[in-house]
Amino acid sequence: MKAINIFELLILAAIWGASFVFMRVAVPEFGAIPLIGVRIGVAVLFLLPFFVVKYRVCQLADNKLSIFIVGIFGSALPFSLFAYSTLYLSAGLTAVLNAAVSIFTALVAYAWLGENLSFKRVAGLVTGFFGVCLLVYTAGALDHRATLLAVMAGLVAALSYAFNNCYIKLYCSHISPLRLTVASLFSGFLLLCPFMIYLWPEQVPSTKAWLLH
Repeated sequence: MKAINIFELLILAAIWGASFVFMRVAVPEFGAIPLIGVRIGVAVLFLLPFFVVKYRVCQLADNKLSIFIVGIFGSALPFSLFAYSTLYLSAGLTAVLNAAVSIFTALVAYAWLGENLSFKRVAGLVTGFFGVCLLVYTAGALDHRATLLAVMAGLVAALSYAFNNCYIKLYCSHISPLRLTVASLFSGFLLLCPFMIYLWPEQVPSTKAWLLH
């Protein structure tokens, strides 16, 4: 691996990990679904101009069923579940649960796509699985119902990502990454909108929560 690849990986890890810290701060004021609705809405507003420059807006309707499924299992559902998890778990533990995506992806790919699991991959999966279990146990998540539910929500979110990864490989490989990202985020936002409005907090979130959402 080249030095630039290691640097890019570290930057990506820092950005991705920081999102859990920010979410942990903001979610108590927003609530899980309103927070994620706002996050996805901001992402759509930021990415939409790039989409419009490259594609026609009407192309959002192409492959709408596949895009809607990706919007559910790739953004709306896992984002909301992880946000719920951060209400009861530390940002670090939630990020560790997110690491289970690779474990579930390998298992789903094996069961659904028929991909082979070598001895090394199986050993890695077993090690990763017991590592996650150990961290959850030492965090005391099994001693409290609320934190146990939060752990389960994080694992379901990871499974949702795994399903989404395999679904994209199977049904959406012909769709460009930018087109799929913008369209799926937009569909996820539309799905969350009514829930976001209904669950919007009575007290206006603080400036800090808005900045870190």
